Amino acid sequence: MGLGMLLSAVGPSIIRGIGSLFGGKTKEVTDKVADVVDAVKGQSPADQAKAIEAHIAQMTPEELQAFTQAKAQIVEAHANIMEAQANADAARITAVNQTMQAEAKSEHWMEWSWRPFNGFLFGLAVVGCYIVLPALKIPVPSVPEWVWIGWGSILGITTWHGGVTDRLKAGDKATAGSALGTLAGKILGSK
Repeated sequence: MGLGMLLSAVGPSIIRGIGSLFGGKTKEVTDKVADVVDAVKGQSPADQAKAIEAHIAQMTPEELQAFTQAKAQIVEAHANIMEAQANADAARITAVNQTMQAEAKSEHWMEWSWRPFNGFLFGLAVVGCYIVLPALKIPVPSVPEWVWIGWGSILGITTWHGGVTDRLKAGDKATAGSALGTLAGKILGSK
């Protein structure tokens, strides 16, 4: 990740905060960088990075030296943010997995069967609405697009997540080395 992208990801408030720790010229320079980061919000990530890097390229040697003092702390802050996000994601997914495992162990049929039943109903709804009803010359009801997208997304993500988990358990090195594999490894408790 380039410096412009990293600064954009960290955000202006953290850049200003780190500059304040150093004070003096470093604070002055980091405040200017934070202003640029703030000003380019809403642009594409590539355009944000270009604008931020263009600002840094125009710094005087004295400003660059002052900014370099804070740069290591900013990079460390970014790494901490990314780690915290991965840990939060892992905790959330672990909680969902624990819920699903508890449902699977349940003695009540409705608790362990609602997920597969939901998948079955999705297929039945699609076939019914778009094949059976037209074949019987019955008007197809108006189903909002967001219903299909939401329902299909939930099923797709669940299926994809199950596939990643299965590949990791089978020892797939390509999946294990990816960012998603790292996250799934944290969830499954592997290193």
